[in-house]
Order: sequence, then C-alpha cells, then structure tokens
Amino acid sequence: MMRMRSAKWTWVLGILAACSASGSAGDDDHADATEDSGGSGDDGGTAGTGTADDGGTTEAMGDPAVVYWRDVKPIVDARCTACHNPDGVAPFSLTTYADAAAYAASIGAAVSSGMMPPWPASSDCNDYMFDPSLDDAQIETLTTWADLGAPEGDPADEGEALPVIGASLPRVDFDVAMTEAHAPTPPTGEVDEHRCFLLDWPQSATSYVTGYEVVPGNRKVVHHLVAKIVSPAGVADLETEDATDDAYGWPCGAGTGMSGGGGPLLGVWVPGQGATLFPDGTGLEVEAGSKVLLNMHYNVLMGDTSPDQTSIHFMVEDAVDKVGQAQFVTDPTWPIGDNMLIAAGDDDSVYAFDFAVPLVDVTVYNVGLHMHVLGHYASLVVEHDDGNEECAIDIPQWDFNWQLGYRLESPLVVNAGERVRLTCGFDNSAANQPIVDGMARTPADVTWGEDTYDEMCLGYVYVTRN
Repeated sequence: MMRMRSAKWTWVLGILAACSASGSAGDDDHADATEDSGGSGDDGGTAGTGTADDGGTTEAMGDPAVVYWRDVKPIVDARCTACHNPDGVAPFSLTTYADAAAYAASIGAAVSSGMMPPWPASSDCNDYMFDPSLDDAQIETLTTWADLGAPEGDPADEGEALPVIGASLPRVDFDVAMTEAHAPTPPTGEVDEHRCFLLDWPQSATSYVTGYEVVPGNRKVVHHLVAKIVSPAGVADLETEDATDDAYGWPCGAGTGMSGGGGPLLGVWVPGQGATLFPDGTGLEVEAGSKVLLNMHYNVLMGDTSPDQTSIHFMVEDAVDKVGQAQFVTDPTWPIGDNMLIAAGDDDSVYAFDFAVPLVDVTVYNVGLHMHVLGHYASLVVEHDDGNEECAIDIPQWDFNWQLGYRLESPLVVNAGERVRLTCGFDNSAANQPIVDGMARTPADVTWGEDTYDEMCLGYVYVTRN
C-alpha cells in the first residue's frame, strides 16, 4: 500500500531537534554485510600471502600486475583510512599492508558493488563537494589485487600519494567537551537513553562558527546527538533544569531545549558523519555568554555501557560576510499521534511535506536527510516559480549507517514563495526488519518517535539570506 500525505505549511526553522538514530545490532560499528563477510580473511586462504590460487600472476612467477605498495596503498590511504584506522568509525583498520591483505576479498567486493567508499547520494540529483567515490580504474585496481591474492610488492616502490577527498577542518581553534564521562543508563527493560548536557562556550566576544567536528567518546553507545547554541537569555532556564538531577546532565526528550532557549541550531552528528565546513564568508553566530546544549541519544543494544565523554572541535572567525542558519525541515504534524503511521507489512509507505518559502530569498549550501532503519528512500526538491524542479538531495537506497551531510558544489537559490518538497519512503515489510539477538523483528506498526525502532522524516539545510 502507498500512503502519501502532502501538507502545505510555511518554512520550519528548527522546530524539531530529534535525530533519533538507532539501528540493528552492529550499526554503531558501521559494519556492512560485505565487510563482515570477509572480516576473517578466509576467502581462498590467500590474502596477504602473495599467492593466487585462481591462476593469477604470483610473485614467484614475476612481478604481479597489481601490488599493494605501488598500486593499492595510495588508493586506500586517500579513500579508506579516514574511517578505517585504529581510532576511526569503521570496524577495522586498513592502515597497514597486513590490515588490507586480511580484508582483500571484502575490499574487492565492497568497491565493485559501490558500497564503499560510502556515498549514497544519487549523482543524477546534484553535484557535491568531497565525493570520495572511486573511478573505474581505481575499482579495477582494487578488485584485481584481491583476485591476485593481495600481493605485497616492494615497500621501497611505494606509489605516489593521491589527494585525500573529504571534509576536514583546516584548523581547530578550541574544543567544547563534556566535563565528565557519562555511562548510559536506560530505563529498566529499555535500550535507549536520552540525556542533555550544558557545556560552556569559551569565547568572551561574539564569534562565528565556520566549521565543527563531533568526536563521540564511545561510538558504540552514541547513536546521535543534536547540538544547539543557547543564547545568554536562555541559559538560566536550562541551568535550572540541569539542577534537577544530581548526576551530570539530566534526562530529556529529543525535543528538550531545542525549540526554546533563544538560540539557533548548531548541527547534528549521525553515523558516518565527519567534519562539517560552512562556505567561506559564512558562519553561525554565537554571542558571548552562550552555552552549547548537547542532546544525546545513547543506545546499549550491543550490550556496551562504557562511559562516553563526547567533545566537539570548533573552527571560528571574529566576523563573517553572511550569518548562516542551520535548519530542520519537516511536517510539524507528523509527530502527533499516528499522523506518520507506517503500517506493519507495508513495503512502500510514503510521506511528503510540501511548503512555500516565505518572505525572503535564501541560498542553500549544505543539505542532509534523516530516517531510521525502516527508511527506504528520501529526497528534498525545490520547485521554482518557472515550473522547473531542482533536486537538492536524493537518497534512492537509504542506509542508516551512512547519514552523511552534503555540501552542494553550486549553492541552490530559493526565492520567497517557491516551494520545497520533502519525501520519505519507508519499507516495513518482513524483509526489511532490523536484526536483534540474531533474529529479524516481527513487523509492527511504527509512528514518529525518538527511540530505536520508531521512525522520522527530516531534512536538514544550512542557508543564508540573500
């Protein structure tokens, strides 16, 4: 059954802060099935040995056509090790020959399928900066190397390094961090905890955030966070709320503090996300005396209750040409009752939010989308006054593990009165259920919510007024 609702509302400026994000067991390790299948390095028993039982060229027979040091390492270093390092988000490291050889079969399968490097945005929609996708020649190099049995080659013959593609902060001016570690403590019988922390902002004068990077203290339990700048006028109310709990922080819902406090949305962290860079000359304004509110969603589905002490790297400037705003886009009626009901067994439940941009022209620079584990596809599209549609972001095959933020190659101008349409499709069939304790969950009716097996449909944009 296809169920679609289209609502015509005005622009929603950060009305909902929830980015509930929990998947099946193992989601926080960001391990995909392809990677898991080759994690032992047992495919053929040849990885790392320099042999090739399938008849490929071996080191004993002469120089292989593709070897690690000369051909493979430059690609892996440039496209993989930002995540696949001992401290990275990925479930295993690829920083050494031994690491890569052990996963050679998995690497070949993942890159040939397009699963790695992760980039779920459709290239037919728009062009984005920091796209790490491999070209055909690089894919062929990695798959050939895997087929040959992962020959090492000569370390003295290391290939020339390739440019690293990905957003990174040019500098870190300071960190804002939780002052204490927090061990997740969900209510009895549950796996989710939502907790807020109020952090000091160190600047003594108004400044502008031009980039940030969230560093989760324990990626196995941090499923997402939403950060907000709390203006000086809003600090007292949240300090009072903080004082209601003797422990560090206080229990809060996903919307707590996000619509109040008088300050703007700062940003979000979801699985797969790295640094966020705002366009040159723009930034988020932070007054002196402000604080940062962290709304954390912890999940202990994997059995880990180790403490977390999350921090955020910040890059700031004293002044910018244009003040930016980070905003969520969603239908404000969806969280009410069963207004976003995704019925058990429905393999294509579709919801759309169609609204007009009021009053001012804006330029959109950064975009993103958010759903949970039943998400199937999603998009954010602008309908211009001349009738032409312009796609901002389209995820044709949703993967909870890779909820990336996207910086548009060419900013998108939306004039006042033009329409924006957010669409989310969900698959609640038996074939698309999360795995819990080794078993697929039985399909059940799902509505909007902040916990692991609830759902959401959110767009995210970073804009400036024209």
